[in-house]
Amino acid sequence: DSLKYYLSLFHAGFLALEPATGKVRAWVGGIDFKYFQYDHVKSKRQVGSTFKPILYSAALMKGVDPCQRFPNELITYEEYQDWTPRNAEGEYGGSYSMKGALKKSVNTVAAQLIMQTGIEPVRELARSMGISSDIPKEPGIALGAVDASLYEMVQVYATLANQGRKPEPWYLVRVETAEGDTLIDFDRPHARNFEQVLSDSIARVMTTMLQAVVNEGTGARLRSQFGFQYAVAGKTGTTNNNADGWFLGYTPDLAFGAWVGASQPVVRFHSTSLGQGSATALPICGYFLNRVYRNPRFKKFKESKFEQPDSSALANLDCYDYIPADSVLIDSF
Repeated sequence: DSLKYYLSLFHAGFLALEPATGKVRAWVGGIDFKYFQYDHVKSKRQVGSTFKPILYSAALMKGVDPCQRFPNELITYEEYQDWTPRNAEGEYGGSYSMKGALKKSVNTVAAQLIMQTGIEPVRELARSMGISSDIPKEPGIALGAVDASLYEMVQVYATLANQGRKPEPWYLVRVETAEGDTLIDFDRPHARNFEQVLSDSIARVMTTMLQAVVNEGTGARLRSQFGFQYAVAGKTGTTNNNADGWFLGYTPDLAFGAWVGASQPVVRFHSTSLGQGSATALPICGYFLNRVYRNPRFKKFKESKFEQPDSSALANLDCYDYIPADSVLIDSF
């Protein structure tokens, strides 16, 4: 009974850092270190749809038009053992733009995107943005079939927040004795040495898309439930059988992420409405952001805004997010 009780508990990890400097501001490895001495910031679990911004960034790098229409239909890829990716909600029909598909986390479109972009460019970009874990050579990575840590994933989103430059996380400044004598000083990474792994123009376009996720898509609870009204972008993630819930995001000043799940993936929610990332991991981020933004020490955060894409990039995003199958669009002149 005791083992069953402890195995059925849900755990969590949370990490927040400054994208511009890499300075870690919060690191919570678990729910109770006295009983669970395991760091869920560094543990590896399947990342689900939080991987999709990497795919979308790679697609943009390959020249995919953000307004290209992708049919929302079941497609079987015979060359990949009859792989037939399905949407979480089981809804099909119509067509999406890239922004619309990311906003609603449409799996059928993600599968089409990786076929058009190529598996290897996506894997290469993922490694460049901070994923050091093994990335399978298969199209399923488009839907997040990758085991990685919260530490790695926050680096990915911090790279987007930092205009495509990958920050190097750090938190130790020095070690002192009880009397205040310094035993060792640690060098801090310099922002000027952060590698530019993604163009700033693509990073800004991705930020615009990920803002739509929070404003109108799967991350909307950050606005509606937690009332967070400041600049923020993010992405939810839920893995097979609701075993893992994720939320990764960033403001102009902070990149952050939360993971929620049991110590064993076989313990999970039976209902997607209860187990999805927007219901488990997003609230942790919502509480965190509200506490930070209410603190007078961080008053300047309220005034921060994301840098917008240039006019031509914005024009490339100016299209319908979703067009129903039976719609007829008529251009007016």
